[in-house]
Amino acid sequence: MHALTVRRAYQTAFTLYVLIVLVVLTSVPGSITVDYGADAATWLLPAQGLVEAGGFVHPDSPHRPMTERPPLYPGLVAATIYLAGDNFPKLLVLIQAAVFACSAMMLARWAERLGPPDRPMIGPLAFALFLFNPNSLGTVFFLQSETIFAAFVLAATIALHHTAMQPGFRRAAGLGLLLAACVLIRPEGQFLAILAVVGLPLISLLGGARVPLRRVLLSSAVLAVVCFMSVSPWMARTASLGEGFRVTGAANTVYYLWGSGTQLEMVATGVGGAEAEARMQARQRAVAAAFGESWYVMPELEQQRHLRDAAIAQIFSYSPSVIFKTTALATLQFFSAGGGGRLFALAGQPDASPFAQMQASGESSYAESVLLAVSEADMSLLGLWGAAMGFVMVTRILGLIGAARILLRRRWDIALLIATVILFFALVMPFYGISRFRVPAEFAFVLLTCFSLFPPRRGNAITVQQTSC
Repeated sequence: MHALTVRRAYQTAFTLYVLIVLVVLTSVPGSITVDYGADAATWLLPAQGLVEAGGFVHPDSPHRPMTERPPLYPGLVAATIYLAGDNFPKLLVLIQAAVFACSAMMLARWAERLGPPDRPMIGPLAFALFLFNPNSLGTVFFLQSETIFAAFVLAATIALHHTAMQPGFRRAAGLGLLLAACVLIRPEGQFLAILAVVGLPLISLLGGARVPLRRVLLSSAVLAVVCFMSVSPWMARTASLGEGFRVTGAANTVYYLWGSGTQLEMVATGVGGAEAEARMQARQRAVAAAFGESWYVMPELEQQRHLRDAAIAQIFSYSPSVIFKTTALATLQFFSAGGGGRLFALAGQPDASPFAQMQASGESSYAESVLLAVSEADMSLLGLWGAAMGFVMVTRILGLIGAARILLRRRWDIALLIATVILFFALVMPFYGISRFRVPAEFAFVLLTCFSLFPPRRGNAITVQQTSC
């Protein structure tokens, strides 16, 4: 295909994307970006503390360090506050939109490398599918870390494949820095780093890289050391505050564990999200009441430890069948949820999304909440929801074909990478079936869809000269 046609396809997709971003920026108030961002306060407060007090502290209590979140995303938010003041949401959206477009181009170039050399349209297809994925595109306009995190996960995945096929010191060190950035954006990045260290030799083997095993293992060691050394200063800060040598403090773990209890309670008893959450809050108050007056003079870290232990006990109080069913339902929602909730928020009706309906009503079934939301939505919202769900349905069907073609072409290295990314994000928070947790894995679904139309080239083994690492 003529290079001009490919270039025009890229230009058309990018122009349409820019128009969408500009329309949203000029028509949606900046307050929507903050008010409806997922867990926005946990990112905004340390950013405000950094601007006002020069450290990751609570802005209203500068003596209180904040350890709930890693530093990179709050640092980005703080930079936008410093530069734009009250208009920081608009600047933040512009930065996230630019990063998102760069991610799309990274994926497109990688798809061209993996796809058939005589079918260059795989690049523009990957570019467009990534840019106009409703789940990912909607996230760009909110104060939440997924867009930036997804960019670094994609970059690290591409770098991991390149390093496995052509191991070397600089490649491995660069991969280590990318993985460190993932860790310092979201804590689940630390598990990705471990998987990368272990998986690099296996990807090299499955990809048919003709390099000495010693060179591959040395690259694994280099990326592990670079990643650990890059992350350790932040972990040392957390340890100095009595939280242990870890990325985030105990409060983040406690929040997640009690949230898991909420999901399990919904499945076990059939109550809605709001009622299940209220029950978990009541049980947390019961933990505090059991200590009487001593609870109020107890150090906060000790309180968090007691709450953590009570949350773990709460989770294991449910039967194995409830735990299995909750995990299965969450996984199904991870794969099938359209991500229309953020589009509803941009349209000014955040309470109309299926998730909001499930939280506010007595429904415990996500499917029933979807039907309820659809039945009460106006035509414009139905269009947004239909576009999001239609995108998911079509790409999942085509993705199955793409997966089969990867296996038929015996591209075990690509199969391992894609499967690991998807399953990791599906199971890293096993009781939560929320579409935004899929955002960092969307590039893998895009690749599967592209390979259904443009099968990957057979084998991509790269011969590497015998040089020192």
